[in-house]
Amino acid sequence: ILDDTLTSLGPLIEAGAQVIVCDAGSDRESVEVCRRHNITMRRRDNRGYSALVNSGVAESNRPYILLLNGDARLIDAADVEPALHFLSLNVYAAVGLHHRIEGGQQLTFWPLGVSLGGELLRNATTRYCAHRPDRLADWTARLARPFEVAWASGSALLAPRASFAECPWDESFFLYYEDIDWCLRLRTAQQRIAYYPGCAVYHIGGASTGPIRGAMRAHYDASQRRLFAKHGNPFSRLVIGGYQWLRGPFSS
Repeated sequence: ILDDTLTSLGPLIEAGAQVIVCDAGSDRESVEVCRRHNITMRRRDNRGYSALVNSGVAESNRPYILLLNGDARLIDAADVEPALHFLSLNVYAAVGLHHRIEGGQQLTFWPLGVSLGGELLRNATTRYCAHRPDRLADWTARLARPFEVAWASGSALLAPRASFAECPWDESFFLYYEDIDWCLRLRTAQQRIAYYPGCAVYHIGGASTGPIRGAMRAHYDASQRRLFAKHGNPFSRLVIGGYQWLRGPFSS
């Protein structure tokens, strides 16, 4: 998977892009993949995804950063340049890229802030789209232009380095919701987030977390509670634990 990711970045590397691979426990095969691409893997203690992002940003020396998960690959690297042009001409702190998955598209942005009702609606929409990716494909195909959102997924995101430097990722989020928290904190600081459909990635999703799904559910719930503690209203903060308890028996 990592080999596909780095291969998709090939044209950017040839154009002089700096590639930093931060890792917290992958196998030797991933190290060998980086070696074949002449890229040094930065091994880190596993303090969570936010810590990896902050570490990579600290080592970067370019004005713009393309944050890309190891299980996501650019569909066409040539689309990054127009996305950078859009970002440089507008007043956005970050732009989320379009995601495709097997059989359709992936919902990786949301227009609303944090509320229990919004979370229920988002989860229902995400589940519906997972079962009917053709419907989401029909809808996203109509999104020809970028538009402002409350948050965008950090699995494929483009932003000025200054956005990360001025607002580092919160390392109290070990995994999940750290990208949403980051976007919401940027918006609190009067920054804006956009979704850019003109640059797409193919995202496998869960490639590294699938084998330890039980542990990932615990991290998901803890991060969800953390997000609501920081950004939710008093009512939603009060009932989010009950919502998780009720959801548990019915979650797949």
